[in-house]
Amino acid sequence: MLSEKEEKVNVNFRLPLSEKKKLQERAKLAHMSLSGYLVSLSENKRIVVSDSIPKLILEISRVGTNINQIAHIGNTQKYVSKELLQSAIESLDEIKSITQKILSEIYDEDEHTFRSLERKIDILIEKMDNKNGSS
Repeated sequence: MLSEKEEKVNVNFRLPLSEKKKLQERAKLAHMSLSGYLVSLSENKRIVVSDSIPKLILEISRVGTNINQIAHIGNTQKYVSKELLQSAIESLDEIKSITQKILSEIYDEDEHTFRSLERKIDILIEKMDNKNGSS
């Protein structure tokens, strides 16, 4: 990480145009600049790209909104149904479990396990969509 006073400099090297295009495409897929991508590679950092993680973040936000609505109901009506609370708790437990797995799997070299985790996230998102669609 750069300190505020550290000067940025250009580093130039030659490579075939086809290789540059491959690197640019990989950087784009990783949502990174080419220079950031190359620096990460040079530091042997693992670059993980998952389309499911932004969806999971959206679902976490939706669960948070639902919990705020439950709190509002509880504050105004002084009563919240056990079913409503249980549904919120189950959603939070699933999100917590999958989030913990994501964090551990990001640092695991097993690509198959990561793909399996992505499928679990997709299943969770489907469940949340079904719950949000039925409310």
